[in-house]
Amino acid sequence: MVAEVALSVVLLGSAGLLVRSLVALQHVDPGFVADRVLGTGVLLPDAQFPDPPSMIAVTNRLLVAARQVPGVSAAGVTTTIPMTGSDLTIGFDVEDHPAPPGERPSATYFAVSPDYFKTMGIRVLNGRAFTEHDDARGHSVILISDTMARRYWPRGDALGRRITIGYNNTGPREIVGIVVEPT
Repeated sequence: MVAEVALSVVLLGSAGLLVRSLVALQHVDPGFVADRVLGTGVLLPDAQFPDPPSMIAVTNRLLVAARQVPGVSAAGVTTTIPMTGSDLTIGFDVEDHPAPPGERPSATYFAVSPDYFKTMGIRVLNGRAFTEHDDARGHSVILISDTMARRYWPRGDALGRRITIGYNNTGPREIVGIVVEPT
């Protein structure tokens, strides 16, 4: 009987802590606005979309169609929906900041469409968001999180700097914007 009472007290205490944690999580700013946002996953079969240009073409058609839906004020696309746990982490090299031997920094990578930040209500703190001109034909650009900017450029001079990401051998990309990092 004493063991059952002790176990019950432990379980009740654990349940109380869980409820308290859930209530606290509801008040955490995730870094984006989730109100009135609809997200969905789309898998593009390799047989129909064998290369990046075909994937980009169908994505652009989906965006055009989504923007024509009555009531839609913005539409964006990303490779990873925030907070799903399916993040892509890639290595990167920072120009003028060589990594120590044997180490390579890495970060979570999201490929996004130009209106993604507007759609998600993610603030661009410094610089600019992507535009329609930031495509494969344009200058290679990238936006980074405020956390990354503070880590590598603590004096606040990240804009205009260049990093090379370990993705598709695309070469150096110029940092054109700094965004609030979703938690």
